[in-house]
Amino acid sequence: MTQLAKQQRLKTQHEFKNVLQTGKKFVAQQVVVWGLPNEEGISRLGLIVSKRVGNAVVRNRIKRRLRNIFRQTAQSIQTPQDIVIIARKTATEDTYHEIALAVSRSFKWLERKLA
Repeated sequence: MTQLAKQQRLKTQHEFKNVLQTGKKFVAQQVVVWGLPNEEGISRLGLIVSKRVGNAVVRNRIKRRLRNIFRQTAQSIQTPQDIVIIARKTATEDTYHEIALAVSRSFKWLERKLA
C-alpha cells in the first residue's frame, strides 16, 4: 500500500478544526464523518483514531482500512471536500466491508448536503 499524496491529506490542526467547526456531520455506527467543500480541486482526508479505540496495532489497522476505503471511493466524490473521519470503538469489531459501506454511505450523504 502506498501513502496518500501530500495534497490528499489534512495536515495542520487549523485544517482539522476548520472542518470540525464549520462542516457537515454524518454519524454511522463505526465512524463519524465530517465534510466541508474546499477550493483545492481535490478531496483531502484527515483521520482521528483515539486511544479509546484500542492499542497501537488496532488503531493503525483501522487507519490503514480507512485510508484504503478513501482511495477507492475518492473518485466518486464530485465536489472536492476536506473530510475528517473519526473512528469509533465499534469499528474494531466490524469487517472491512461493513466499514466501507458506512463510509461510502456517508460520502454520498455529504455529497448531497454540500452540493
